[in-house]
Amino acid sequence: MAVGERCCDLQELICVTGPSGSGKSTAVAASGLPVFGLDAFYRSRTVPGLPRWFGDVDWESLAVFDVDLAMSTLQEVIACGSAEVYVHDLVSEQLSSVMTRFSRRGPCLVVEGTRADDVVASIVSTDIVIRKYVVRRNAGANFFSRVARDVRHRRRPLVRAVIRSLRVLLLEKNQIRFSVAAGAAPVTRGQLAKALAAASLRCASM
Repeated sequence: MAVGERCCDLQELICVTGPSGSGKSTAVAASGLPVFGLDAFYRSRTVPGLPRWFGDVDWESLAVFDVDLAMSTLQEVIACGSAEVYVHDLVSEQLSSVMTRFSRRGPCLVVEGTRADDVVASIVSTDIVIRKYVVRRNAGANFFSRVARDVRHRRRPLVRAVIRSLRVLLLEKNQIRFSVAAGAAPVTRGQLAKALAAASLRCASM
């Protein structure tokens, strides 16, 4: 579905993707730009039939992510300025029954998540400049960072944190290749921070 020719006041859409633990969430949170995070569109771990890997839910499978809902919600945010989204609890890995309203402001919007490529692909508009970035980081450092983060924030017990991080490790090179093929510029966390700072200045002058 294409967004209509007039998309309110949105002029620039920034797609930020990369493997889990690569630092993309930290960078976009520090940018000061409105961020449409995609964690809210993961299904609850108790949904029957979800794909599994070594006994745990395979969170890297597209089947655990509601890409259609993410696309339609993003389109609503672009066209109307806001939309209702469910809250996904990263500790229990469950969708809450509580909804919150996401509102964007100004001419720029960041879409961030490991599935950002898939979601932003639905946006077709000559009025919006779309910039895409994929964050690269040393795979070994990324592995241990994910495990430490998940255990520290009590998202997962150690065994499940290791299983999930190993799954990401095995897939992240292909994920980065896919993003680059889809037009994303490969960047380090520092380069992403600079790109977002430049975007913030551009948006402030629009």
